[in-house]
Amino acid sequence: MSNPAIEFRAVLEAAGLIPVEIIGDGAIHRCGVAGKEKGKDGAYLLHLDNPPSGWWRNYRTGQEGTWTARNDQPVTPEERRRLQARIESDKAKRVQDATRKHAQAGQKAKQLLAGCALATKDHPYLSRKGVTFVEGIKLARDGRLVLPVYDATGDVMSVQFIANDGLKRFLTGGRTKGGYFPIEGSEGPLYIAEGFATAASIHAATASTVFVAFNAGNLEAVAAMARAKHPQREIVLCVDDDREQKDNPGLTKGVKAAQQIRGLVAFPTFADRRSGNDFNDLALAEGLDVVRVQLAKARAPDSTSPASVLPHGFEERKGGIFFLAENKDGDITPEWVCSSLRVLALTRDADNQEWGRLLEVVDPDGAAHKWALPMSMLSGNGETYRAHLLSLGLRLVPGGKGNNRLHMLLSLARPELRARCASRIGWFGARFVLPEGAIGEDQGEEIILQGVSGDNPFRVSGSIDDWRREIGAYCVGNSRLILSVSLALAAPLLFLTNSESGGFHLVAGSSLGKTTALAVAGSVCGGGGLNGYIRQWRVTSNGLEAVAAAHCDTLLCLDELSQVAAREAGEAAYMLANGTGKARANRKGEGRKPAAWRILFLSTGEISLADKVREDANGRVAAGQTVRVVDIPADASAGFGLFETLHGFPDGGSFSRHLKEASQRFYGAPLRAFLEHVAAHLDTVPGAILAFMRNFSERHCPHGVDGQVRRVLWRFAMTAAAGELGASIGVLPWPKGEAENAALVCFQAWLMERGGLGALETQTAISQVRAFIETHGASRFQDLHGEDGQRIVNRAGFRQTVDGRLRYCFFSEAFKREVCAGLSVATVCKALLERGLLVSESTRHTLTVRTPEGRMKCYVVTSAVMSGDGGDSEDIPEDAKHSLSPSTTLREGTAGTDPRERAARPRCPQLQNEPRGQRNTHDFAPVPTVPIVPAKNGDSKMTSFMAENG
Repeated sequence: MSNPAIEFRAVLEAAGLIPVEIIGDGAIHRCGVAGKEKGKDGAYLLHLDNPPSGWWRNYRTGQEGTWTARNDQPVTPEERRRLQARIESDKAKRVQDATRKHAQAGQKAKQLLAGCALATKDHPYLSRKGVTFVEGIKLARDGRLVLPVYDATGDVMSVQFIANDGLKRFLTGGRTKGGYFPIEGSEGPLYIAEGFATAASIHAATASTVFVAFNAGNLEAVAAMARAKHPQREIVLCVDDDREQKDNPGLTKGVKAAQQIRGLVAFPTFADRRSGNDFNDLALAEGLDVVRVQLAKARAPDSTSPASVLPHGFEERKGGIFFLAENKDGDITPEWVCSSLRVLALTRDADNQEWGRLLEVVDPDGAAHKWALPMSMLSGNGETYRAHLLSLGLRLVPGGKGNNRLHMLLSLARPELRARCASRIGWFGARFVLPEGAIGEDQGEEIILQGVSGDNPFRVSGSIDDWRREIGAYCVGNSRLILSVSLALAAPLLFLTNSESGGFHLVAGSSLGKTTALAVAGSVCGGGGLNGYIRQWRVTSNGLEAVAAAHCDTLLCLDELSQVAAREAGEAAYMLANGTGKARANRKGEGRKPAAWRILFLSTGEISLADKVREDANGRVAAGQTVRVVDIPADASAGFGLFETLHGFPDGGSFSRHLKEASQRFYGAPLRAFLEHVAAHLDTVPGAILAFMRNFSERHCPHGVDGQVRRVLWRFAMTAAAGELGASIGVLPWPKGEAENAALVCFQAWLMERGGLGALETQTAISQVRAFIETHGASRFQDLHGEDGQRIVNRAGFRQTVDGRLRYCFFSEAFKREVCAGLSVATVCKALLERGLLVSESTRHTLTVRTPEGRMKCYVVTSAVMSGDGGDSEDIPEDAKHSLSPSTTLREGTAGTDPRERAARPRCPQLQNEPRGQRNTHDFAPVPTVPIVPAKNGDSKMTSFMAENG
């Protein structure tokens, strides 16, 4: 005969109750529940006389039920009547006892609250939870917090005690169903949360009213009460994601409550799913800004439910997914297939292709991982997708049977929900896709990344305020740092402005701060891992394609160009800037879709790209390479390496260490704050950015420049526009004009390093002719006026003097094959003609020369090519320098402001590292302190930027 106490325990455990022992005396006993084993959120009673029966209730989930033991002997009518009478008697007794206890507890709660002191913000529980709200909270004599539980009329029903360690208990006998604790706030959405700490974090992030429902089982009752009080108000259920518990009671109850009152649902999503379950955990892990952003994405409950639809023959039970196998006798036997695996939605791209499945895997530690599986991975033996699921923590029965059943489950599952999939990060319509989700106005469907995910560089650590204080503020006055950070914000603007990809390359010797600039720029976008956000040049061509695609519409940071082979450097630069990988064929010989991206990159190296390409004996520098990868001297010529000002640090090394260490602790928040603003103003931002760029280029383009210089200036203009926009909306703690001035300083440094304003092909052509003459001189040129019998080995032409000036007469084939190697003959001749260095008598650019062998057609170059006469100066012309803004040139050790404006501008505020009373060496307006995520229509700074550049 079965043991009724053992059977009843199994029923209780299946319902989430965890009793220490089973007492069958017909009385109500309290016990813990899953997730709160030491609490008393469960209750049961058990009768052991025939037939054994019991009742249970999980106060956390709101579920209750009855149980009657199975009996091999049929129950007699008398026993059935006795059982029914017992059930009715127990129910009436419970109601009577509860009513009496509720009334007594209500009075006791009021007396208790009247005798308690007021709570303070330094309470250990509040400090640990990062909560500062204490209005209406009391402090018991034993140090526990005391929260009143109010009914719909505002009368006290009970209290909740919260100990220092977070253990929560209600007053014995007190009624909690329908009870709540209000945190009053401003108009707008009304939020409902389970616990007090969660509610307080939501209030801190939004300043709105929040109702504390105390547990998931009470969400429906509190939501109904809130809807009755506020018929027209938007109500958002802020639920806990209890993914480690069966049926996820927090999310399930919250969705049901929202459905009943026509409300919305918001639940936290973490960069690291192990970080927690509720919005207080999210606030502690990623900051209030992230909480605010996620709450703004609250959805209708139908699009939030994580319900998984299993195909016929499969069933989800405790322990995972089971296949209901039928034997030859028709008996059904559940056979385990894998651990918990849910098919949440069908996915497809914007063209209704690339279909897939949105899966959720729960690993052995209870952490949930979402992954969008492309259905194309199910072709063949499916080894690739199984390997990825196993890496996420899925446990699968070994052998072909397990593989086949998993394949069947994924192929036949048909969930009702739909989601859009993106093959890479970046803009997807009006939303920006990152690994953790999409930023921008919800279009009605979730947008997710699909495919096998690699390392995620877009992690977040710390708040935007942390980054502004410890990193952003120290960029002020340092042109290379300002340019690097602005470049990080410029990358998402490529698509919006239809601009081409490309990058900047910081060139300098070792230990001048190049990698520091990379670390600071990378901290705008993300970090974490061993190398943070920085990637290395040392990578194969295929690997670089994958890295570039994984950084689409964002900044790519590449360190140390010397690590890549010389013959691959130029190809890599072209590939990154062109935005397309190599076209390849699949195993069947059919063309595969090449990888594609839009990208801005920041690179470092001890030599320039041109010098790197020349390391290869056959390497030639193309103009397109130098336009796509712009070499900027990293040394700011202020005596501090890359820096112009140290903000009170004793030397450049200590300043660099601070920035690197801060970049390892605070990262990712600036990009998200910037994208939130841009996505909220997509109707105006692109036009304003383009207007700024055109104005920048018109004001600062030197006279008489080649189109290549204009292309490079356009990139500097976009970088300046991004930095100015970031500062205007408060993401960057910089004064107005800081980013524009830094872009101009770096542009001038590039011009000086380039050595001219003309086309690079022209400069290269003349340099190549000059180099040939310098290398070979008289050894390969026969002197037409010299003595007879000259011995010239491998003769290239003749030398002659005309009107007192020397000429070099190149044989036609020698000129084409050697002098013009790697260049077009027409290009070389055109460059020489433009500077008056080529003497010709025909459109073929040759001249007939009398030689000992007779008349010959030669390419005749004057000796002025050796001295630069004809306009090929190594320095930028004075008129080009004067065409730049007066604020372009930096004063040594300063931030370079116009002296005429200096007196009218306040000084830069002192940073925490700068000694008090020490005079700053740079002049700037105060660092703005504006809200980081203001209302979409209320940002005056954004409006100002639009008005100036609209």
